[in-house]
Amino acid sequence: MTSMNQNKEGGTSQKAKKRFSSKDEKVEDRALRIGRRKCFTCTEYIEDGQPVNILEGLELHTNVFSHSEQRRIIKFIWNLQRKGRNRDLRGRTYCEPHKWMPGKGRVTIQFGCCYNYAVDKEGNPPGILQAEQVDEIPSMLKVIIKRLVQWHVLPASCVPDSCIVNIYDVGDCIPPHIDHDDFAPFLHALSSD
Repeated sequence: MTSMNQNKEGGTSQKAKKRFSSKDEKVEDRALRIGRRKCFTCTEYIEDGQPVNILEGLELHTNVFSHSEQRRIIKFIWNLQRKGRNRDLRGRTYCEPHKWMPGKGRVTIQFGCCYNYAVDKEGNPPGILQAEQVDEIPSMLKVIIKRLVQWHVLPASCVPDSCIVNIYDVGDCIPPHIDHDDFAPFLHALSSD
């Protein structure tokens, strides 16, 4: 008679091996399943005529989250949107602007810091507004960030302490842009790894 964890030859079954593998092995196994592509090129010429690859540093990661994980994340984001519409989020955490033109606009949910995209009604310039109140990063998003670091999607040297979630309707977009210099230390740390 054999136990459930051993096959007829006395070896350990694959199922038992997975159950007894260390947490570090599981993390590394998951990291290996993520697809990574880093070689993107799109040349534009800057003012002095020098060619520049404007996509240098861009990375595409695939298979990061399973379908069930993606469904849980989307359900979580919809719940955040419902809370925002009900005014259950603090201060400027949630912003849903009036649509002034088809294809323009998005819902923005900010955690950890308040980012001002343009000069606002109070005359504050674009950038991080230190005095504005927003909710802290929710635990689910903290878990996602931790996993992205463990899976080597984000570098361990630069763990984000803020998060902006944008929700677009079908056909919505924003023009190409560069985020404000307030995010430069984080972006610099990402590019130096």
